[in-house]
Amino acid sequence: RHARCLSDWSSDVCSSDLFVYLFVGGCRGNLLSVATVCRFDGFGKGEGARCLQKEPSEQGEEPFVSLEIPTNPEFTLAHVNGVAYKKYKAKEYVLYPQKAGQIQIPKLTFDCMVMQRDLLLDRIDDFLNGGGIGVNVKRSAPQLVLNVKPLPTPKPSGFSGGVCHFKIKLKMGTANLLTNELATFRRTISGTGNLKLITAPDLVFPDGFDSYPPQIVDETTITEDGVSGSISFDYTLVPREVGKFEMPKVDFVFFDPQKG
Repeated sequence: RHARCLSDWSSDVCSSDLFVYLFVGGCRGNLLSVATVCRFDGFGKGEGARCLQKEPSEQGEEPFVSLEIPTNPEFTLAHVNGVAYKKYKAKEYVLYPQKAGQIQIPKLTFDCMVMQRDLLLDRIDDFLNGGGIGVNVKRSAPQLVLNVKPLPTPKPSGFSGGVCHFKIKLKMGTANLLTNELATFRRTISGTGNLKLITAPDLVFPDGFDSYPPQIVDETTITEDGVSGSISFDYTLVPREVGKFEMPKVDFVFFDPQKG
């Protein structure tokens, strides 16, 4: 029997056999620092057609902060122009635009594999051969451009970039301390929005306390609705003097798109 060179197979996988499409949703007006969800869906014919992994995009400064959403590898049935495909999520991200204006979603190229039957083999040989020959191809999704609007100006004093719906809570581990005893002052921001982009404020603690840079406690979840949960900043303090001390007042200024 005649064997077919593997290098000939990739040319037989046309764009209609396997392709990747980019869907963008949850834009909320494409506002600066507001979550935009983008999903790269793979569409393949037959068994074993899927995108395995992506190549890194070759770009300089990224216009987005991207957070990957865990995807389900299971297939669903979809029809495109009357043709049946197996559809699956190749990659899905929450994007936070970092600048206003027209921004192109970074191009991703996927390493894909398609299982093809060798027509020179009968079905029994084809089955014994693992169901066909795995053909490696590359696929890229068409690029999209988002028109990102800036946040309202002027920015209020103390605004540190938080955008969406948040609450703030302050907690001191204990109100009664001994000198040289470790204590924790916790600042927690909870809600839904760009939580992972919020930075710790520079707090000024009373004289008589040693303070150390905060430890970050990340209790967030990334879903198609964006990032939700809480981010806590734990400041370690050590009192060196006896007396009554007032902890610093902490304001958190953020922009709520629903309230404007």
